[in-house]
Amino acid sequence: MNKSIILIILLMIFACGCSALSGKSMPHATAVVENSEITIPVEITSASWGAKEIYGGPWETMNGKEPVVVPKSSRIKISFEYPPKEIHLRETLSKKEFKNMDIESNTIVVPDSKGIHIYSFNARWSEGSVAYAIKIEVK
Repeated sequence: MNKSIILIILLMIFACGCSALSGKSMPHATAVVENSEITIPVEITSASWGAKEIYGGPWETMNGKEPVVVPKSSRIKISFEYPPKEIHLRETLSKKEFKNMDIESNTIVVPDSKGIHIYSFNARWSEGSVAYAIKIEVK
């Protein structure tokens, strides 16, 4: 009985210690269409942050979510609580197909073509990395 209590206490101490490893909380991201009041919900799809691991993909995460309507050729500005060291952008075409895209100044340029688009962006900090996704409909 005493060994069980000691083991539980040690596991709790270990868990608390691991959660403090990252030093910073996992950063939230925002997405806003420039020169408008349109805000796009940002979802975390996967992450490796300190002792926290989240697994998922943009296609599955955004399935069933309503897209936000944006005008063609819009520019979507991505912001973070604190700046990442690097960021990579890609459009999710299907569950297994992706198209790598350029991102400059944390801005996504929306295409002229009408339709629903899912964008995922992976940001990296010294504490870890987080993948986010947004879903838009160009009209």
